[in-house]
Amino acid sequence: MGRARQKVWFVYRQARLHRGSVVMRAHQLCEVARAHLGETYDFALLRMPSNPALQRLWVAARPKGGVYFVTKACTRALKPGNALRLQAKADGVCFDHVDSDLRAIRTVGADVHLCCSYGQLRALERLQRAGAGLPGKPMLLLHNADARLYRQSFPGVAEFRTVYCGTERVGHLPPELRPRIDVLDASDALKFGAALARLPDYNFHYCVRSDDDPDDELHKPFTKGFTAASCRSNVLAHRDTTDVLDFLGEDYPWLVGSLDTEEVLGTLDRAAADFGGPVWRRGLARMEDVAERISPRAIAAQIATILKELGA
Repeated sequence: MGRARQKVWFVYRQARLHRGSVVMRAHQLCEVARAHLGETYDFALLRMPSNPALQRLWVAARPKGGVYFVTKACTRALKPGNALRLQAKADGVCFDHVDSDLRAIRTVGADVHLCCSYGQLRALERLQRAGAGLPGKPMLLLHNADARLYRQSFPGVAEFRTVYCGTERVGHLPPELRPRIDVLDASDALKFGAALARLPDYNFHYCVRSDDDPDDELHKPFTKGFTAASCRSNVLAHRDTTDVLDFLGEDYPWLVGSLDTEEVLGTLDRAAADFGGPVWRRGLARMEDVAERISPRAIAAQIATILKELGA
């Protein structure tokens, strides 16, 4: 009789199901893991109660062993005492902080901190070296693209068309840019689903945000770039945005160094002029590489590395 597969749970809160970080980092990651690692591990979703007393009963009812991937909302709601009780029973507990400020994350009970960007991984390692008191091993689990993108067809469009797909209030969208860029609301999982049907109508994604602060410890993943790569599109992005240079490189042709409107408009003009030519095709080749680096197969390989680190 063969050895039983190691149990791995993706822990989420029902009240946060509309959040993209829950849909993508619990439900969709679980499906990715099942598809690529299911012969070795037994992956499942697991709801966690928010009430501390119910949490304690929930922990007490958990079987001994297994690995827990705890989503961002759950890391914030899981009380320290209950986190320690869970850690004592488990083979490993991984906290997924996504885009949380590293100065305010919960660390009690975590064996591994899942870093969804290279920038977050470097920052957490730097804070630990500086003695910030953040126990747990930082490990890379890049943010996945929304799985629904892989079920969509992107045949391409014959003319240059630009889209901002995201939360409008955090995008750098001055009035001068509005006539040039269509805005698709993707502020939660349901709204992204509605926007999905329109994404094949575009071939250039505007990814410049207005809320980046180089002095904070909030390192957001380059998810707009991952969406664009999955759509076989090029991007306009700020070179100081987390992971932009890690994925696109210094020589990617449509990077801006400031939020200056003239610079942004000029870069957008260059992209329109480059459309369909050799520079455009080189950009698409770079985006194809991005798509491969955050593909389900690549993400599953990172999950496997984390599980092996935990001895699972």
